[in-house]
Amino acid sequence: ILGAASGHLRVMTYNVKWGRRDADAVIRDIAAFHPDLIQMQDSGGVAEGTIGRALTGWNVQVDGQYLVASRLPLSPLQAYDISYPGSQHHCVRYTLRVSGAEIAVYNVHLLSPREGLISVRHRQTGGMEGNAEQRQFEAGRLAKLVGAETGPTLVTGDLNAPVQSL
Repeated sequence: ILGAASGHLRVMTYNVKWGRRDADAVIRDIAAFHPDLIQMQDSGGVAEGTIGRALTGWNVQVDGQYLVASRLPLSPLQAYDISYPGSQHHCVRYTLRVSGAEIAVYNVHLLSPREGLISVRHRQTGGMEGNAEQRQFEAGRLAKLVGAETGPTLVTGDLNAPVQSL
């Protein structure tokens, strides 16, 4: 396994469902895959529990639902609004230096399609389309942020989108 010092970066992204995921399983994954960088979403409170203790010695930062843990130094997290009108949703951005190169890194969690799928089950018209439009809006705002980057950029997170989606 090549580490970040050799110009490679091993990244793990994980939606930990507000600590409802099996913390021991998350820790086993971290130990098994040896990431240099971990991006968590829905992480509220996990930094204070078993997962946080497993990250002792890492550079760890938290902003709302996002937890970033890096074996490398990282800049402070910056929150960027990606929300559709009437909501409050953000992503975080920071920089990381890998073998002398500065990389812009985004951790994002787009709106869940859950409400749209529930509306279909209950035969409510427009629910699925509205939900898809909201997620598309968030993705568009994220794309503008990423498109403004001038150097290497990494986007990870829970995009709540199947492979076939736009």
